[in-house]
Amino acid sequence: MHLQFSREALAKDWSLSFSYLDFVSTKPAGVRLGVAFQLKFFCTNGYFAGQGTEPSEEAVAYLADQLGIGRVSKTALYAVLQSTSAADS
Repeated sequence: MHLQFSREALAKDWSLSFSYLDFVSTKPAGVRLGVAFQLKFFCTNGYFAGQGTEPSEEAVAYLADQLGIGRVSKTALYAVLQSTSAADS
């Protein structure tokens, strides 16, 4: 299932506060996007994204832009989600 977000919905649900940006910036560069995604997914849904979660391209691009990361493929985010989900098991 692929969800599309309006600019307003992206800003409301996927914007990183200064404190979230500070927290995410303490993590290794290779996992920052995954941490940011999990953080905002949890804030929106009340649970962390699992291996079966299909990340929204718009949300991923919006988070990557806030973190100063270039274009990121969904495949790269799937790998991060898989590793963060496996660590929780």
